[in-house]
Amino acid sequence: MAAMLGLPLVAEAACRVRIVTSDEMRAFREAWSRVVGILVIDPVMMPARSNIQEVHAAVPEMLLMQPRGVVREAIVVAKDCYLRLRFAQDLAVDIGTPCRFEADWDLVCH
Repeated sequence: MAAMLGLPLVAEAACRVRIVTSDEMRAFREAWSRVVGILVIDPVMMPARSNIQEVHAAVPEMLLMQPRGVVREAIVVAKDCYLRLRFAQDLAVDIGTPCRFEADWDLVCH
């Protein structure tokens, strides 16, 4: 979910499908203006399987050129035991960020 919120055209499409009210849209815009980054940790679609093609089929807007402005990061905490590493890497590419491992993230932040 966090990864999708980092893609403005996906969030916009979700609002159109849900038919949000103008008050709800105003609240979203006010909240969104304070977001400076989105951190996706150990992304997974479903516990039994995570397939990026299924995500593309369900949310085709994520494949459109997206406006940039919010920092996005995808982090895999335990690369040795994380079962969905390929999904995390593919999702990171789709949201416009490299897939980093927790140890690498510590180096970036310090």
